[in-house]
Amino acid sequence: MEDIFVPLVMMVVVFSLIPLYFWRRRLDSRVHQHEEEHQNIQGERVVRATNARRMRRRPAASSAASTSSAAADVEETLDGSDEEEAADGYYAAKASKKKERRRQEREAQRQADEAARDSRKKQDRYEEMRRRKDEEREAQERQLEEEAKARKAKEEEAAALEFEKWKGEFSIDAEGTTENEVQDGSQGLLFDFVEYIKKHKCVPLEDIAAEFKLRTQDCINRITSLESMEEAVNFYDFPPASQFSYHAENLEAEYVVFPGRLSGVMDDRGKYIYISLEEMKAVADYIKREGRVNISHLASKSNQFIDLEPKAQGREKEYPFVKNVSAQAWSFKAIATVLNTGSQELKSWKLFIGFQHRELLVSAEGAVVVDGDGFPIRVGNNGTVLAGYPQADLETAIDTAADFTQMQVQINLKGSQFGVSAKQNPMPKTIKIVNDGYKCPANTRKGGYMHTCCKKDPKHKEKIIKTKFYPRHYGDLHFTYDVLQAFENKYVAQVTIDNNHPLGRLDQWNLTWEWMRNEFINNMRGAYTHKKDPSECIYGPQGQYYRDFDFSTVMSCQKKPIIADIPPEKEMDDKIGRLPYCCKNGILLPKTMNETKSKAIFQLEVFKLPPDMNRTALNPPQNWKIVGRLNPTYKCGPPVRVDPTEFPDPSGIDATTSAIASWQVTCNMTSPKPQQAKCCVSYSAYYADGVVPCNTCACGCENQERCDKIASPLLLPSDALLVPFANRSQKALAFARLKHNNIPKKLPCPDNCGVSINWHIDSKYKSGWTAE
Repeated sequence: MEDIFVPLVMMVVVFSLIPLYFWRRRLDSRVHQHEEEHQNIQGERVVRATNARRMRRRPAASSAASTSSAAADVEETLDGSDEEEAADGYYAAKASKKKERRRQEREAQRQADEAARDSRKKQDRYEEMRRRKDEEREAQERQLEEEAKARKAKEEEAAALEFEKWKGEFSIDAEGTTENEVQDGSQGLLFDFVEYIKKHKCVPLEDIAAEFKLRTQDCINRITSLESMEEAVNFYDFPPASQFSYHAENLEAEYVVFPGRLSGVMDDRGKYIYISLEEMKAVADYIKREGRVNISHLASKSNQFIDLEPKAQGREKEYPFVKNVSAQAWSFKAIATVLNTGSQELKSWKLFIGFQHRELLVSAEGAVVVDGDGFPIRVGNNGTVLAGYPQADLETAIDTAADFTQMQVQINLKGSQFGVSAKQNPMPKTIKIVNDGYKCPANTRKGGYMHTCCKKDPKHKEKIIKTKFYPRHYGDLHFTYDVLQAFENKYVAQVTIDNNHPLGRLDQWNLTWEWMRNEFINNMRGAYTHKKDPSECIYGPQGQYYRDFDFSTVMSCQKKPIIADIPPEKEMDDKIGRLPYCCKNGILLPKTMNETKSKAIFQLEVFKLPPDMNRTALNPPQNWKIVGRLNPTYKCGPPVRVDPTEFPDPSGIDATTSAIASWQVTCNMTSPKPQQAKCCVSYSAYYADGVVPCNTCACGCENQERCDKIASPLLLPSDALLVPFANRSQKALAFARLKHNNIPKKLPCPDNCGVSINWHIDSKYKSGWTAE
């Protein structure tokens, strides 16, 4: 019985542990295998050991021992089951927490992924909408463009058909189209076109079209071409209003009474507003001077610089108004243009303008007057020579890719002239380039326009130039202007005077020049200026720019300083002396007498003003002139850029140093013209046939082509002496016919005197005489 009971108990125990075993396996499978792998393996081992112990069979021979042993095994199994249940509860709670944490992390990651997907979807939808709108806009623009092209082609075709239909009904002349005028060389209408716009300043395009019998579109095209003429048009293809062309192997120059190009703006209301270059320059200078300017402030200030009131162009009568035509003054404006279209660079160009109407030149922008003492300059009757400044050299089209700013230069001339009527269009007698090696034919004139085309002289032998700049020329006296040091706002220069004439000498020389860009001399060594007046700098543009500068120590603020040599006792002075060839009290002897005293040197520190505030902006002074006591008269040319002067190294080693930049001024002796008389006196008596006027050409003759300078003057009635010569010709001829005097075919020239005095014996008596 006991043997049967033991197996039954064992079977009951085994069957009761099987559900517990499967429940534990199902719990362990829910835990993450990677984190709980060790614990799972250990649990399986425990279960398997327990099962092994439960399933072990004992031999039947020792039944008593088996019974006691089985009882012990049952107790041990029950104790093990309790411990396993407690361990399983702990691991189940821990696994549940980790599972919950992992679930929350996965949920958070899922929500973040969904938000990112939503954002990408919105962005994709926005990009798609924008792409569709762009495609629609581009398609619409293409459609409009195609419609415009089709409409334009249709209009052109209709216009061509209309033209073919009516062209036989029209006769072609010089008016109507700009193209025909240019091809026919008719500059008269173009000149009037430009003058009309400049006169009215602000003019509707319809008024221009009605004035010149053109279509409005033709007026717009013409104005556009005139605005761009300076950059892309050959003067022979489309000349300005007046030009004098110069071909040196095609070097061109021109003389223009009015500019042939326009500058202005065209508004959307169909008006063209002409703005001169001077007005544009005034606005630009104001902006540079102020620095930063807003639009409203600039617009208010521009009204002061740009005048839109209609102005008369060309010549204007000047005060005082007089009835005498020869004494009436007229103001004039002119433009001279020099264009180099040849294959060689024109260095240091010089232009001669043969003025013939007693012109008084007031200004010349873009050039300087050679041997001029400063404006105003009387250039009438004999003409004058203009030299390039600041653009002294004209490059070729090949070297500049047809850059007209480097190939040509325009000179704006302003002045007064006399002896011309209101209906005349006075022009110079001649115009030509006076550089060596060029010959200019007679000028071609038409109205207010004249030009000439100069060519190279085949007989002239070209000198091979091996230097970068113009070769040095040596006259009777020459100056060298060397820049030794250059800074942003100043530079140090050295002036060397060389006397090359074998007999000429200078005693107590005085040198003067003209600053062209508001420079001033801060200090000098080896020379001094006669006048030191800082007020000219303080109240001038120098004081406006250098606000904190002490001008009390400045050497000279004059535009035309007078420079003199210092006496010998200052030669070793540390501040103003210690220079070679200085301090000789202004004595320059010929080299044949004393070579060391044939040269003079002095240095000066020059301060600059905007827009030249960089170390490469170097401009020498112009209009050099030197005089002495009882010395020859020298005529000096303009400064010419030459290769930098070389000096021996000051340290004493066998080396040379070069100047930063060098210019040369050449002067030659001239014979002074004899001073002409300014008044004349004539005598006559009551028994003569008429009053005897002053001799012919008593004060010189100006224009000898229309009169005889040798013939005797015609007798006049006494009342004719009160009439100017220009208005007394009719009285002289009537009086000669009345007295049966001989009348020459070519009338005698006038006396050309400002004041004429006649002493006429009216009567004579025994007791005395009367005169008037």
